[in-house]
Amino acid sequence: MARHDFIHFEIAARDPQASRRFYEKLFGWKFSPWGEGDDYLTFRTSTCMGGGLFKTDDIRPGNSTLIYVEVDEVEPYLGKAEELGGGVERGVSEIPGAGLYAILHDPSGNRIGIFKDLNP
Repeated sequence: MARHDFIHFEIAARDPQASRRFYEKLFGWKFSPWGEGDDYLTFRTSTCMGGGLFKTDDIRPGNSTLIYVEVDEVEPYLGKAEELGGGVERGVSEIPGAGLYAILHDPSGNRIGIFKDLNP
């Protein structure tokens, strides 16, 4: 099973709690508040050094860093992302000889790629 791993990164969110729920339910990431209030949440994947989810109103979807998360199968995540308040920007596509991928977005419009390695 894919572990959904990468190094530290931060995700901007208009509503950090909605984005927290999205990523918890989509990938199983665990979040904790950092400092006082709910404007910055830290999280970990199974081996990630850590990441942050922070509140901001200055989000420009499609004009930000695009990270990819490894998954076992791409297709199930498309409907799941929509059920969780996100969406699908690009459906399943193939990189010949490499893998399958799709581009999703979270409730704040942040894009996130998912990737299935065809050569594990």
